[in-house]
Amino acid sequence: MTPGASCEVYEDGDWWKAKVVQVRGGRVLVKFVGSTQTRRVELEPSCEFVLLSIAMFTRCQEIAVSLHSKVTRIVVEEKEQSSCRVEFVRREAKEKKEQKAADFVIVTLPLGVLQASAVSFSPPLPDEKLQAIHALGMGVENKVILRFSRCFWPKDVPYLQCIHPCVRFLNGHFFGKEHTLIAHLSPPLSHADIPDELLLEEVLRTCSEIFSQSSQII
Repeated sequence: MTPGASCEVYEDGDWWKAKVVQVRGGRVLVKFVGSTQTRRVELEPSCEFVLLSIAMFTRCQEIAVSLHSKVTRIVVEEKEQSSCRVEFVRREAKEKKEQKAADFVIVTLPLGVLQASAVSFSPPLPDEKLQAIHALGMGVENKVILRFSRCFWPKDVPYLQCIHPCVRFLNGHFFGKEHTLIAHLSPPLSHADIPDELLLEEVLRTCSEIFSQSSQII
């Protein structure tokens, strides 16, 4: 098996059907249950960010996962047996609110959501956290994902930096996405009003200047 190639199986959410069956020598043997057959896939160490999700899901098979749901309120009541409560609205249920009880809640809300107070907390967040939330700024970034007919850049490094002020590259090939480069774009190239054709032209021009060669985009 080509190193890292097994990461392709995670497209379209396949990892939700995965079960870790063995860990050996830095690699994890995973059983995938598809619609017609069971597969075993040996993963490369470069897929560790995916392995965490697989391991967590494997250990929590009986836990219900609510997708397409908007959290509206997080409540902590220390005197209750289940001290935390999360209130949310499912996309298909319109305004009908539901809630789940838990011992702990891990909050990973985007900074913009916190600054807009889109989710309420009871009791309210401490003043020092609110001050930190409103003191932070956030920028705009966009991505252009390119898949070529061949890999003409270094295969063994995860990141490729260049002198372009608005472009840097993530080496998808290193992480198992064969012949793929991901360009991270900062302003003004990340602004929504720039046509896709111009972005692609600028990214390809940058690639050509860095590597002095070109390749066909798939």
